[in-house]
Amino acid sequence: MAELNFFAGTAAPKGARLGMAAPKPEPSSQLIGHYDLADLRAFQAVAESGSISKAARVLRYTKSMVSQRVAKLERALGVELFVRSPRGVQLTERGAIYLAQASEALHLLESAAEAVASDNRRVSGTLRISAPVSFATHFLGGVLCEFLEMHPSVQMQLELHDHQLDLSAEGFELGVRITNRIAEGYDQVTHLANSRRVVCCSPEYARRHGVPRQRSELAEHRSIAYTNQTAARHWQFREQPTSERFSPMLGRLQTNNGEVMRDAAAEGLGLIMIPLFIVANDLRSGRLVAIRTEYEPQPDGIFAVIPTRKTRLVRVRMLLEHLKSTFSGTLPWERDLPAPV
Repeated sequence: MAELNFFAGTAAPKGARLGMAAPKPEPSSQLIGHYDLADLRAFQAVAESGSISKAARVLRYTKSMVSQRVAKLERALGVELFVRSPRGVQLTERGAIYLAQASEALHLLESAAEAVASDNRRVSGTLRISAPVSFATHFLGGVLCEFLEMHPSVQMQLELHDHQLDLSAEGFELGVRITNRIAEGYDQVTHLANSRRVVCCSPEYARRHGVPRQRSELAEHRSIAYTNQTAARHWQFREQPTSERFSPMLGRLQTNNGEVMRDAAAEGLGLIMIPLFIVANDLRSGRLVAIRTEYEPQPDGIFAVIPTRKTRLVRVRMLLEHLKSTFSGTLPWERDLPAPV
């Protein structure tokens, strides 16, 4: 049965803390090999995240269970894989050597198991997806549910964040990013579409204060600022050099949430520059009006990013193909829009 779990800033599972000092494992040839894949996965999750708590959240274990599995692996190998400290855990030299080879082996085993269990019509396994909050709630969540309906043996965990995460360290198979700049370190980066931005306000604000036509007129108007990223506080237009970014006059509200910006603009508190997918329905209903400005706002790109080694997984490749198909053609939020004022 397909399953979609949403997480937005969820806390790590409750459990005991990893001890400050672990007993030094004693080498024993009788113990070598006496561990299972769950122990290896726990070790990999701790090593990649650098934290027992993060590893527990990724694996959906308690922290004590993760600690026990790592300790079991260390006893079986007869070596210390981590140095424990009040700040967390750090790989030993031998731990780093083991991680490099064990991680590759785990990925090969996962790919092999998936290849046996899957074919061109059926795919199984769990997908962990990271995506922006507003984009997921307005559009992406429905797209992912369609994928689950198509593939009943797939489970999915969707976590929503408006800040950048280390996908590999957090155990994600795929991330959706809306940005103008993608960081390095991914196996694959796919541009799905452009996310157009619009400057808009309420009809009442437009009647009271007029609407700016030239970029210079924007300085006369109050604006509602997005505070999650420093660069987002500047309004960038397509034909405008980056060195001439416009900083609008801030109003009484600054927020890190697009829906709050939209609602504040609808109440007449000022202008907003915002992704079109957040306000498309409000423009259609007349709750907000788009402003025709001298220059078009600089759009963002919508990207699917896949971390190291995950591209070989069939379920990841099939999800990427589904996303590419969904984003081809006219985007839903671009349809039937009224003309700007």
